[in-house]
Amino acid sequence: ANMPTEKVTKALTQAQIDFDIIPEDYLLSACSVQHARLCCGAESYAAMIVPYCRMLPLAVRRQLDAFACAGLPVYFVDGASIFAGDESDGCTVDGCHPTDLGFYRFSRALLPVFERIYAK
Repeated sequence: ANMPTEKVTKALTQAQIDFDIIPEDYLLSACSVQHARLCCGAESYAAMIVPYCRMLPLAVRRQLDAFACAGLPVYFVDGASIFAGDESDGCTVDGCHPTDLGFYRFSRALLPVFERIYAK
């Protein structure tokens, strides 16, 4: 069964990990790196975690490369292991965008990554 997205946000919130999900179009049009932090509008972030996807649009990949070159830590998630196993076909809508089940598995795998980032 698919897990509601609220469970992902609940897991991260219970672990007291601040996060935002940044849409691709906003990332491309409104975000930049300043002083090794990702700045999107009034918000800024110490790192960027890119969820697993089979296909990453070239414009997004180039933007992520530019962010990394500007000093932003960019982490790519190994989705092959996160989305493997039971109901693996139900983890993404189109091979890139996670379903509720995909977000649930993603959040469980990311908790240790977030903890490492925030420990710095």
